[in-house]
Parts: sequence; structure tokens; C-alpha cells
Amino acid sequence: MALPQLEGPRLRGLSSDPRGFLPTDPFGQVHGEIDVWAAGDATSFPLKQGGIAAQQADAAAESIAARVGAKLEPSPFRPVLRGLLLTGMSPRFLRAEGSPAVSEVDTEPLWWPPAKIVGRYLAPFLARHLGLSELLPDAARESAVSVEIELDPAEHGVWSKV
Repeated sequence: MALPQLEGPRLRGLSSDPRGFLPTDPFGQVHGEIDVWAAGDATSFPLKQGGIAAQQADAAAESIAARVGAKLEPSPFRPVLRGLLLTGMSPRFLRAEGSPAVSEVDTEPLWWPPAKIVGRYLAPFLARHLGLSELLPDAARESAVSVEIELDPAEHGVWSKV
């Protein structure tokens, strides 16, 4: 099997790690920059996935909002990897989080709404606009319990200085 080697964008004027990716802190701020944030595949976070990028963007947006005066305490990026495995029979919902990683597999959604790209704000917004929030009965919505568990990227050296 042959796989391409991942290389970052090596953006002129911004610090990058040896592979060209932008190193960020837990709030998405690019190391060594005052007013530059990044999220997604351009960052040095080792997992490249849409849901992870949306979670990074949530942290960056809150950090930017706080910087310009919004009355909020920004939440750092705490990655939760989610996926849907299409088996040809019943699909399997997959979820990994925590350190060491704890994973779950189920035929029922392990997150709500069961969107493809899950972010703190994006998934609920899309669910409302696509009518998906009505799929969950009111009683179930009222008794729903958040099951988010955070990964610790700092334990893996993800946010070490370049």
C-alpha cells in the first residue's frame, strides 16, 4: 500500500513545524502570532478530519470573540473523534476520546444530532435547518445527557512549541 506524505501549506510569514503545518495553542491561536488563528488541516494537530476541524474552529471562534470583547470564557479545543462505518448492513457509529483513548461502537447514534461533521455550534445549527432535530422525540430530547469525554492532546505533545 502506498500513501502520500502529509505536508502543511508552509504559509510565508507564519511559523510552521518541520512539515509545514501551523502550530496552534488549545484555542487555535498560531504560535508567535498576536491576531492569527487556524483550524483544520493546516494545523499541526495530527488528525485530519472534518469533525476535528469543526471542533478546532469552535475553540478559535470563542477565543477570537473573547479577544474582541465578548463576555465569555473561551473553551479550549478538546478533540472527540466520531465516525460512521457503512457496513452494507446496519451502519456502526464510532467514537473515540480521552487519553488513553476509549472507543465506543453502536448501531444507534453516539452523538446528537448524528451529523457528519460535529461541532459545538455547526451540528445543532444544521439539524435545526434540515429538520433533523424533530427526529428525536421531545421526551428523549429533554432527558438527553451529554456524553462528551475529552482527549488530552497536550499528553501527546501536540501543543509543544516549535
